[in-house]
Amino acid sequence: MAKIPAYGIADVIEESQVNSRAAVVRIQEYARDLSEASIQPVTSRLTLYEDKSGKKGVKASGTTVFREYRMIGFLNEEETRGLLWVRGKVKGCIVSVPVEDEKQLAMEVSRADSKITPEIDGKNIKIKIKIDVAGNIGEVQDKKLDLNNPQVIPGLEVKLAEAVGGEVWAAINRARDMDADIFGFGEKVRRKYPRQWREYKNGWDDLFRTASIEVSINVTLERTGKIINPAHPVIGFAGMENFPKPLMELKLQERRLRRVV
Repeated sequence: MAKIPAYGIADVIEESQVNSRAAVVRIQEYARDLSEASIQPVTSRLTLYEDKSGKKGVKASGTTVFREYRMIGFLNEEETRGLLWVRGKVKGCIVSVPVEDEKQLAMEVSRADSKITPEIDGKNIKIKIKIDVAGNIGEVQDKKLDLNNPQVIPGLEVKLAEAVGGEVWAAINRARDMDADIFGFGEKVRRKYPRQWREYKNGWDDLFRTASIEVSINVTLERTGKIINPAHPVIGFAGMENFPKPLMELKLQERRLRRVV
């Protein structure tokens, strides 16, 4: 709908932040990464598509990786979201995991943070990545899943953490295949260990490929959305017969207002 195609493409890239399937990179970020020897710059990847009616369009899908001014490869949508998890740039998305009988559970991510901590022990380098994700249950296809059971929610959080971890490792493995530190691990090492970095910087591509990486992910489900079974039961009313009548009527009214429909 944009009168100028470039504006329309810019809108497409901005809107891709909703599902975190493409990297949104400002020109300042690209220039900064280009000036650093320890990180390879990335940009959004644009692809052409054609719908069922034959109409063609442009969409942002995945990430393009550069070394200096040359393109060296791509990340697909799953790998791109893994990159964004590590960089702490996931603005919002839907994470789906199978539960039972191939039915799906969907989590709407509300916020995500990450922390990258390098450690040097002798000649060994370890990169620790800690990712915290908070979200709401958006959809549960399995009607037998009892969200009133306090033991169910932690199990779902573990499944979702495993799904996030799969995307993170997909991005790490793809980056290592390209010998491209797109996460900024080298920059973290330089800032924490400036003296050792003088020795590491010339051979960082090799060190990035062989460094030990530890990923820890914590997922917290905060709400359940509009579903039949709430994650936390409505306040109980055992012993209401002992309440004074005005208070009992107030509690009954509150219960009607809180009833899940």
